[in-house]
Amino acid sequence: MNISHTPGPWRVSEIFEGHIYSNGLLIGEANNQLIHRHANARLMAAAPKLLEACKAVRFDILDRPTPHVRIETLKKVQTAIAEAEKNKGDEGE
Repeated sequence: MNISHTPGPWRVSEIFEGHIYSNGLLIGEANNQLIHRHANARLMAAAPKLLEACKAVRFDILDRPTPHVRIETLKKVQTAIAEAEKNKGDEGE
């Protein structure tokens, strides 16, 4: 099944709490308890990179002659996780 989504990068607004944008357009909102809103928005904004990293791991393990995760793939995974988990004060936008 091929499901398309709004292309990344996605980013969390610093002005409108919990809003997620792609190319200047509002594409989503984490509209829940204030204490979790920004963290949920960061996780949603990281979704395209997390999906890309998961696909890279799948390729490295299933589609390579010698299954192993390459250093480039591991860096992609670490970057996506860090983006999803970064603290609100670390965003610098």
